[in-house]
Amino acid sequence: MRYKIYIDGDFTNVKNVFIDQTVRVKIKCSICDQEHPNRVVVSEESFNRVDDKEKTNLKITCSGCKSSMGISIRSPKGDRITIIRDNQPVRLQLSEKEFNSFYVSFLETKKCELIGEVDVDCSVLSGQKVLYEHITVEDGSWMGVDQKGLDSRIGDMVVRYEKVKQS
Repeated sequence: MRYKIYIDGDFTNVKNVFIDQTVRVKIKCSICDQEHPNRVVVSEESFNRVDDKEKTNLKITCSGCKSSMGISIRSPKGDRITIIRDNQPVRLQLSEKEFNSFYVSFLETKKCELIGEVDVDCSVLSGQKVLYEHITVEDGSWMGVDQKGLDSRIGDMVVRYEKVKQS
């Protein structure tokens, strides 16, 4: 199955929201429907090879039927920009904005499917190109204030996933 991960909310003075391509998910086996007992962490930085043709970021064996389950993660295609932070250039992969949502990641699963909520660590780029990394969201809200006193806000923030129809 394929999934798009979105961050929904009411965005004020927010140019972009993105993640470091590490997600925490709950999964179940699509062969025997057994739920994995814990959340699993899928990261773009780790690669496992299933066979010569296929790569995955996470490989797990189902405790019920012993099937080999896999999850791959990747950034959505989007623009890249460079900002200056602490006198150093920082290259950012921007997320695609769709109405009141940012499309932040793409997951593909093999022999498993997502269940429940997805957890991510978010970063925000303000309208003035101030970078707020690893923001803390409380009760679905976040606010950052830059050195000039301009604030950036997210209200009613929710992380959700959507199944992508396979062609």
